[in-house]
Amino acid sequence: MTDSNRSALLPTLDPRRLELILYPTEQCNFRCTYCYEDFLLGKMSPAVISGVKRLISERLSTIQLLELSWFGGEPLAAKDVMYELCDYAQAECARQGVQLAGQITTNGYFLDVETARRLQGYGQGTYQISIDGYGAAHDRTRKLMSGGGTFDRIWSNMLALRDSDIQFHILFRIHLTTDNLASMEELGHVMRKEFLHDPRFAVFLKTIENLGNDAAKPIMIPKEEREAAYRRLAIAFGLAAPDAAADAEVVVSSKEAAASAAATSMAEPEQAPAPRAARPLPTVCYAARPNSLAIRANGKVQKCTVLMHDERNHLGDLSENGTMKLDRDKMAYWMRGYDSLDAGELKCPANGAPPAATTRKTIPISVAA
Repeated sequence: MTDSNRSALLPTLDPRRLELILYPTEQCNFRCTYCYEDFLLGKMSPAVISGVKRLISERLSTIQLLELSWFGGEPLAAKDVMYELCDYAQAECARQGVQLAGQITTNGYFLDVETARRLQGYGQGTYQISIDGYGAAHDRTRKLMSGGGTFDRIWSNMLALRDSDIQFHILFRIHLTTDNLASMEELGHVMRKEFLHDPRFAVFLKTIENLGNDAAKPIMIPKEEREAAYRRLAIAFGLAAPDAAADAEVVVSSKEAAASAAATSMAEPEQAPAPRAARPLPTVCYAARPNSLAIRANGKVQKCTVLMHDERNHLGDLSENGTMKLDRDKMAYWMRGYDSLDAGELKCPANGAPPAATTRKTIPISVAA
């Protein structure tokens, strides 16, 4: 690792910044065919909500920036919990002179204009929304619990937001699979017409990965075919030409997507990357950073939002009075990249961990059309 890369690590260690990844609910109105979550937990309990509030109050005296990252489940399925915590955080941050920011990983189904306007008032205006293709192609993999489609509702919400005066940043995470590639060129052309001329919207392309659900395997694009797929779709979406990487992962992004990705740290399995030439190296996952913690709906404190049931990811529990007793050895495991300076351990400290066992109880959905 070069001296410049070591210097690039310093901002990720800033003790004046605290990121709390919060699960207001672990239930979801979708049942995506490749999802790795099991939806066994419901809404965040009153005791955990109280603990989060007290944790915020205790930490504000030592920080300058509080970032709330909302995850799930589908976080907007528990807007009441989000609003309660945002109300509290906003008042406390104003009282102590701390900046409040935030981002939301959402499926977009409940993101109407009224919701976005209220969240903007809390400084929560950055979103990441997954799209799996145009129309029916999206609906084959991103279904409601009932089995119904979701594309039309999401698209309608996005058009309404586009026509509003709300200041937000929406990053469309475009999921590529063997089943939806044929629809992606059409999606790219329509998105350029409807959204990508507006600087509030951006896109990045990402192939589906197996994160603990073997149902993803049949629709995963082979690594040797990914670069060609990215290059073809870059034209349709009007994106910068991609660069090839040794691991066959190819990142393409517009200039707006680069700015959006640089400004956010979504609690996603893989964070939205800026183009290789534009992003600082090394990439540091939120799970590797000492100033980022995930608090599940039951109060469990974790680092990674993917390895939900791996014991190494259970650092401790948040009490109702806001205190946490965290396992130092487990913290060291997730932060080991800062000691080794290994780029792979910094980018994904979960590498090397076994796949999490799944006990998901969802309705069976066929991937086929």
